[in-house]
Amino acid sequence: IDQAGLAADKSVVYARLKELRVCLATGKDLHKELSQERTNTKDATATAAEAIRRRFDVLRNLLNAKEEEFVSVVTDAGKRRFEAASSAVCSVSIATSELDG
Repeated sequence: IDQAGLAADKSVVYARLKELRVCLATGKDLHKELSQERTNTKDATATAAEAIRRRFDVLRNLLNAKEEEFVSVVTDAGKRRFEAASSAVCSVSIATSELDG
């Protein structure tokens, strides 16, 4: 048996094992970093989604308030026109009855 050849092969195997251990440790570190980044991304996404929901709620409430204000203005204007028209009809009716009278 070639003892020198076996010692050389053993040295190569141990060097390769050392490289593989370094690769394994690097892979574990990268996995840990990626997991943390994924968690951070999920948290940031959830925070952004909540901010968008809140902004949407504010805009929806503002739109509803403006819609209610618009309906109120249109309703009041309609009532005033109706009252003016009713008053005009009464005036015409009074004037007509005076002419007939």
